[in-house]
This record gives sequence, structure tokens and C-alpha cells, in this order.
Amino acid sequence: MAFLFVAVFYLTTTRKAVSHAVHGFMLVPIILSIFLTLSRGGLVLLPVVFIVVLLFVKPARQLLWILHLAISGAATFVVLNPVSEIGIQAQLNPTEASSLKGWMYVLGASVVSAALSWVIQRFVAPWLEKKLGNFSAKKWANALIPVGGTVAVALLLFIFIGTSAKNMLPESISSRLGSINFQQHSVLERITFYKDSLKLVADYPLLGAGGGAWSALYEKYQNNPYESAQAHSYYMQYLVEVGIIGFVVLIAFLAFVYWKYIRSFITANEEKRNSYFMYFILATSILIHSVMDFNMSYVYIGILVFMSLGGMTASVESKPFEKLKPKSFRIAMTSILGVVGLGMFITSLLFLQASSSFTKAQETVALTKDFNQTMVHLDKAMNIRPTVPEYADFKAYLFQQMYQLQQDEKFFTIAEQTLKEALKKEPYNKQSLLKRLINGYEMKGMETELYQVYSERASSFPWDMVWYDKYMEAALRQGVIANNEAPDKKNEYMDEIISAFEHVKAGVEHLKTLPEGQLQGNEFYVTSRMAMNAGRAYIMKGDPGQAAEAMKPYLQEDLNDSNNKELARWYVAATMQQGQVDQAWYDKLVAADPSEKEQIEQVAAMRFNAK
Repeated sequence: MAFLFVAVFYLTTTRKAVSHAVHGFMLVPIILSIFLTLSRGGLVLLPVVFIVVLLFVKPARQLLWILHLAISGAATFVVLNPVSEIGIQAQLNPTEASSLKGWMYVLGASVVSAALSWVIQRFVAPWLEKKLGNFSAKKWANALIPVGGTVAVALLLFIFIGTSAKNMLPESISSRLGSINFQQHSVLERITFYKDSLKLVADYPLLGAGGGAWSALYEKYQNNPYESAQAHSYYMQYLVEVGIIGFVVLIAFLAFVYWKYIRSFITANEEKRNSYFMYFILATSILIHSVMDFNMSYVYIGILVFMSLGGMTASVESKPFEKLKPKSFRIAMTSILGVVGLGMFITSLLFLQASSSFTKAQETVALTKDFNQTMVHLDKAMNIRPTVPEYADFKAYLFQQMYQLQQDEKFFTIAEQTLKEALKKEPYNKQSLLKRLINGYEMKGMETELYQVYSERASSFPWDMVWYDKYMEAALRQGVIANNEAPDKKNEYMDEIISAFEHVKAGVEHLKTLPEGQLQGNEFYVTSRMAMNAGRAYIMKGDPGQAAEAMKPYLQEDLNDSNNKELARWYVAATMQQGQVDQAWYDKLVAADPSEKEQIEQVAAMRFNAK
């Protein structure tokens, strides 16, 4: 989007025929790439950016912009279907001949577009600028065509989205256009991301939750079990990370830069305007599109935007600073920036050294299996950055492996301590730190510690079905132990199991309320083991009637599945404890496996202290 408008800008401002041809040639590949990304957000916001940029261009050039884009758009439209089909074929069955054919279409359309662009700039542009010279002098002239263009763009969107005209496009593109509405999943999911972002901001309002906060914390606040490492809005994600204060600073900074640039643009001559306008196009295109996407998460795009903002400020005269005694002000600012810059440079070198040492550690263990040499490199990394999740996870993994080989407790203790220290800084790091800690406890059979991890972190992952399944299992094992050793404690574990079960049931019901077009994300349902463990919890509390009621809705006919069979066994046993056996399910179990008769009786004979 940014490069498209930059190309048109240079095409209409340069006087060199070669430049006309080069910039005109690039229009078709850029427009083609915009279509083939299938980005609905891009297609929706491109007209918005176009209209904003046009407001800063004189009427004659506005018409030239529209003319060039119409011609290159028409040339792209001619080759869009064959190129799209060839691209799909080349992806499935790549051949040089098909690729060459596709490139010939693109290059042919680009050459035609370049030739027509040269003709327009050579003959039409001078005539148009002369004709509209007086009209351009009017204050409202620049706004007339963009406003009219808004109507035209709205009409085109209606034609290609709301009518059968979209069927003229390739099927992949027409279906994508047809799905642009406020009830389709992409829009609904983005709205959900933004609402969940505001929940997070409510807990960290002023200074935010820190860099990377969305990806680390979104599971705790999400409305449904989606997976998204990005909030799909630069501004919402920034608000989450730096809070209201940081967000206000960013908006104030952007507003100041744009306000000063626009004021300078209005008073500047044509040559100065053209010298800096490219920076305005680049920054504005990306910042507007970032309203509903995460472009700025890519470092090189962020660099491009802030360099462009710097280019915009270069056009601004420094009059506001004249009252600040320029010499002393410059010395103070230079000193402050120098100290900050030096600090960041040294920090960057240290972080780079840590990263390099970590890479060497990975290479050493892969090539030599030498534990001691690996730890030399890893310790260097961790001395600089001891709580980086990747470093801590790798160290814990190595020490757990050594524990398994030598059965020396000191190795396990170091692994556990490393993970706990890292979790103080990264308490929501489930994929590496928490899973590694859980694996260690499972390896040693440390049931109490395992239960504590699942119980303490359950509220942080409310839509993780696997987490809740294992949490209920761990709590049940603790309850069984407590039944013999501490009967008064048993019911606390049973209540936790029932509470977790009700949480999952409530989540399932909530998902039914999602708008029709919205995808729920990952699976989330009551598993056979969840229902069985809830039933066990009720039985252990001395309430077989409630146990049968909890399990019955989740019984499955497929008794070849061990989980389904075990659930049915506990259900039938619960009905037997009530004195009202469910004969139908009893018969099904015995028919599937005659040994079930004895197992059912064993379960039914179990009695627990109801206290």
C-alpha cells in the first residue's frame, strides 16, 4: 500500500521519461500483490489511506493519480485470473514453463502500464495542470476530488462486494471480497481481541503490563479459546504494553509530528513539499493499516515508520526552540541522548553476547553431548540474562536429563530452582517454563507439587481444556491421599474438582452465545475423564445421586474407548449406590466386556467418609 502510493507520487512529480517508465512499470506488480495477499483489512483500509494522501495533492495531480491507478488497475485486472490460476498450479506442481508463462503475463501488463503512464505524463499531465491551474488555487480544491472519490470507492466496494460483479474475479479473491462484512469471523474476532485488550488494560491501567504483554497474558483474559500472539492492532497492543500514560505519550508524539508537518506543508513551496512527501505516505499508510493489524510488530517496518516520521520532521523549521537558548539546549539534549544511547549500546552488546553464548551451548550439546562444555556457554548467557525463558528452559532440560542418568538429587534441585526463578519474572510462560516444571514433577512422582502448579495457575488459563483435565486428575489424587491421611482436607480437593468441572461446563455454554460468524478457536468441551472425575468427587463426598447426574450427559456409546468405558462404569456404580441401577447401561457394559460386572461391583462397594 505504501509503495503503491509512493510509486504514483514519483510518477506524477518527476520530469524524467525513464522515471515515468520505471514507476509506471511497478504499479502492476504492486497492485497484483495487494490482491493476491487476500488481505481483507488491506482492501478495506487502502481507500482510506488513498483519500487521506490525496488531500495533500493538487487537483491536477489527484486526477493523474486516479488515472494512473485506473490504467494499472485495469491492466492488473486483465491478467489477474490467469496469473492466479497459474500461481495455484505452480504451487501444487511447480514447473519452469508455468512459472515463465505467469511472469510473461505480469511483465506484459507492466510494460503496457509503463508505456501508458509515460504517454499520460508526457502529453496529458502538462495540459491538465494548465487547465486546472486557477482551480487549484482555491482553498477547498484539494478536498473536492477525495470527497467525490470516497463516494466512488464506496460505489465500487458495493459493486464488487454486494453484487454478482465479484464473480468476474478469481474465485479465491471473489470469496474473500464477499466475506467483507461486519458479521464475518475476521471482524468479529478482531473486535473480541480489542475487548479482551481492554480487560487487560483494566488490570494494568497506567503503565501497562510491559513488552510482550499481550502474547504472555491474553489467555487469562480471552473471551473464547482462540490463539493469537498479536492483538491485531498496533494501538491496542501498545496500550496493553505501556498503559494509558505511554499510549497518551505515543498519540501526543504522533499528533505533534503530523501537526507540525501539515503546518509546514501548507506554507512550503512545491519543491520542498515534494522533497518530504514520500515520508508522509510511508508513515501514514502503515500507521493507518496498523489500526487493525500488527505491521509494527515487525522490527523493519517499525524502523521504516519512525525513520519516515523523522523525515517528516526534517521539513519543519525549528522556530519553536528559539526561546530555549539553542546552545545550552543543544548541549543538554546531546548529553542526555548520548548517555542514553551509550547505555542502550552497551546493553545491546551484552544481550548479543548472551544470545551468542546460548547458541553455542545449543550447538555444543548437539554436536558433542558434552554437558560440562555446554554449561560453560550456557552459564555465560545466564549470568547476563538469568530469567530469559528459553535459557532457563534449556538449562532445566539439561539438568533433568542428568538427573535421569545419574539419579543425583542435586541435578533435579538445580533444574527446579532455575525454573522457579524464571517463573518469578515470567509467571504465565506455559509453553516452556511451566511445562518443563510439570514434566520434572511427573518424572519424580511429586504429586503434591504437581497439583500445586495446576491449581495455582488454573485461573491464568481458563480456556485450556488440557490444563483443566490434568488439574482435576491431580486434585483427585490429592483427595484420595487425604481420605486416608487427612479426611477433613479431602472435601476441599473434591470441591476444587467440582468447581473446575462447572467452569468447563459454563465455558461450553458461553461458546454457544458467540455470534454465528465467529470461530471459537481451539476445542473446548467436557471430556469423558472430566465428567468421570467430577462424578468421583461427588461419590467421595458421599453424594452418588449428584455423581450420576453429573456423569450421565457425557456417556458415549463407543465402549471400545477406555475413557468412555470407565466413565460408564463409575456412572453405573453411582446408580447402584443409590439403589436405582441404570440397567440399560449396566447391560451395555457387561455385553462389551464380561469382566465389567466385577469391576462395577468393586466401585459400587467403595465407601468414603462424607466429611
